[in-house]
Amino acid sequence: LAKDGEHFSPITMEATCSACHSLAFDPNQPDREMPHAAPAVVYTQLKEYFTASVAAAADGIQVQRGLRRAPGKQDSVAADNSAPCTGTVRECGLQIAAEEMQRLFMHTGCVTCHEVSGAGDEWQVRPVRLNDDWYSGSDFNHRPHLNAALGDRDSQCLNCHAADQSDDSAHILIPGVENCLQCHDSQEKNSSKLMCLDCHGFHDSDHALMVPGAPHNAKAGLQ
Repeated sequence: LAKDGEHFSPITMEATCSACHSLAFDPNQPDREMPHAAPAVVYTQLKEYFTASVAAAADGIQVQRGLRRAPGKQDSVAADNSAPCTGTVRECGLQIAAEEMQRLFMHTGCVTCHEVSGAGDEWQVRPVRLNDDWYSGSDFNHRPHLNAALGDRDSQCLNCHAADQSDDSAHILIPGVENCLQCHDSQEKNSSKLMCLDCHGFHDSDHALMVPGAPHNAKAGLQ
């Protein structure tokens, strides 16, 4: 939850996603991950890594690529069926790196979360765009709604957001006003009373207050 109590801290790969979606790409070195960075940076690291791997295994320079865990997957993916490379160390390293980029950018890995286009040295990856304010004209503070009287933390969230009933990331899960009126109904004796202005801005921010022509001043005869 952000400091304003209304919004949430931005989701990032490093802080939010990496716990479940590893960027490891070689089961022989499971702690080695490719950077979550621009395609050119990723490609440079892959070229360096696979060139060094080929050099280390340069017994007639035959590199058999085994099972690899795809970024974002818990299980290993099928072995690459590419023929063993028989060129120079540099040639083999570049070949394997290019094949790895093709796999990551077109089949699994980066393309799992991003829109990817291009090829070779010209890959383009669009950033993930997340809406952090679905109702920009209203004010809502989560903090008063997160208290022990409303259950544990999971229950507190589920009181308003039916995440446990969702099976699609496209679901917005923001409730309608009927949900709010369960606790904020001015007609109910034990309700927690709210005024309209507690949640909604009254004046259009693009117009000055109390001026001729303002729609809210019609009753004052100013139009």
